[in-house]
Amino acid sequence: MDDDSMEYPRKYCPGPDWCEDNELYDIGGLHPVVIGDSFRDGQYSVVHKLGYGGFSTVWLARDHRAERYVALKILSAAGSRCVNEIAIQRYIRALGMSFDDLSITKIIDRFSFRGPNGRHTCLVLEVAGPSLNFLDKHSLKLRPDSVRDLAAQVAGVVRKLHTNDIAIGDLSTDNILLKVKNLSSWSEEEIYQRFGEPEASEACPTREGESLSSHAPRYQYDHIHFGWCDLDVLEPNVTVADMNEAVYTGSNPALHSQAESSAANRVYAAPEWWFGVNQKHTKASDIFALACIFFELRTASPLLPAYAMTDGAEVIQLLLGEAPQEWKDLQNDRDEDQQVELLSHEECGSESLDIKLAAVGKWEPWHYMTPEQRKQHFFDTYDEEERNDPDKDINIERDSSTRPPPARLSDEEHHDLKDLLSRMLTYLPEERITIEEVLQHPWLNKRYDDLDDQTAPWICRYDRGFRYYNATEWYRAYVLNVDPDSGDKAENGGIWRLDEENPKFENGTFNWDVFYDSAEDIWYDAVESQEFESDAPEPEEADEEEEDPQESEEVMTDSDEEEFSVTKLLGLPVDSDDE
Repeated sequence: MDDDSMEYPRKYCPGPDWCEDNELYDIGGLHPVVIGDSFRDGQYSVVHKLGYGGFSTVWLARDHRAERYVALKILSAAGSRCVNEIAIQRYIRALGMSFDDLSITKIIDRFSFRGPNGRHTCLVLEVAGPSLNFLDKHSLKLRPDSVRDLAAQVAGVVRKLHTNDIAIGDLSTDNILLKVKNLSSWSEEEIYQRFGEPEASEACPTREGESLSSHAPRYQYDHIHFGWCDLDVLEPNVTVADMNEAVYTGSNPALHSQAESSAANRVYAAPEWWFGVNQKHTKASDIFALACIFFELRTASPLLPAYAMTDGAEVIQLLLGEAPQEWKDLQNDRDEDQQVELLSHEECGSESLDIKLAAVGKWEPWHYMTPEQRKQHFFDTYDEEERNDPDKDINIERDSSTRPPPARLSDEEHHDLKDLLSRMLTYLPEERITIEEVLQHPWLNKRYDDLDDQTAPWICRYDRGFRYYNATEWYRAYVLNVDPDSGDKAENGGIWRLDEENPKFENGTFNWDVFYDSAEDIWYDAVESQEFESDAPEPEEADEEEEDPQESEEVMTDSDEEEFSVTKLLGLPVDSDDE
């Protein structure tokens, strides 16, 4: 047993990967919820789970008074002591801004109650769908013009907040949610038919024979996986969620927070945060994060890789080049453990924006393989010791599910997107363009006719595996062994079949060199012949029916309206108690 486990012994056996850490259920922690629980004198009853975070769980609930579905965000007892999101929304309302024109998840109601782990604040929010990061998790793709439409919507929200001196702070694809069509007419049975019934896992203590404490949940639930459901429940419209990191940036000193901001999601943190120049949320830091979101939506990959969570300064130097000299000089004045590692002149800029954009839509032999074939390749390539080596970061399930690349960038779109992102991704915050300039940029206002097929659905699933890539008749016949007359695929497929009857096996071993050469030949043959079929490997193609956007609206209500004041803005509101 290692030192950490001796110092912090687990009270509960670890739950499934799809639920929050059950160690968070303790005094000051999360509130244990059971499907069917009701709150606020029975007004809200829990129907399903929407998600969770380190400081809250979010539940789909029925509001029996208003006859609608709402999202209950139940904060941890410790996190309930300072809810900045309430103060920010109160400030927005005090300014006279219309929530009908501001796409943020609005607080419809709020209350507090006491549970076994303390007093919890519960925010009643409009129901929204999955965050934009679910696209990658569920192998979903967006039509290129839909990407730009959604990007413009997010930028529109940022503009309205920036105009009123509010910086969002925690701007990421995690906190941008697709809207769902109005669910209020659905019964609970229909909810379960569409989304499936909540999968429950019983919690159990680590010590055998010991009973669960009152602090622990009886069950933990899997949340709704929108990517596994019918996509017609989603709208091509977004709302920005979780304004708890938002800050006032105007000239009124009474409204300024004295606390130093943290990078809630470091993958989207601006250079000045990483270099220790300015660690407060600003409008300029929002612009940098917004550029990361634009890149991620269009390319289906993050601008700054996951290891930016710990080595962000290094990643930013690889992307943007050498840091300003004054930033370099600043490192000499910092404590050794706070100094940023400065890369060599040759390393800086080696993974530039231009290089990243040039790779968008590039097809590799790996993309032609089904997940099963990729898994087989892993087992053939790496022995058990290599597969279990944490330094190699080999995850067969994750890597074998790599989806095809997004739609290629035309020369025109490449030029426009590079120009926009270059203006947003700068070292010096004062050199970044404003949100007004972002919204006026051609990339958000053009239609690229060579890419924007209006007949394709705005969102659809990748059809994983070889069925998706049937570029030419020769390809279909040779690789997939599809009968050109009937269109049926024979049971004994072409080079993709991984069994010893496959002619690509030599002495009982599959010849991967031949496989890769064949895949390359297939691709180049398809490109040269230009005989793409309508459902062939153009990633901008789609398979689902088009949506009819229908916006659902909720009315912002508050049982205890009161006059706006600076004191109330900065403090926790006085809420009602449901004991």
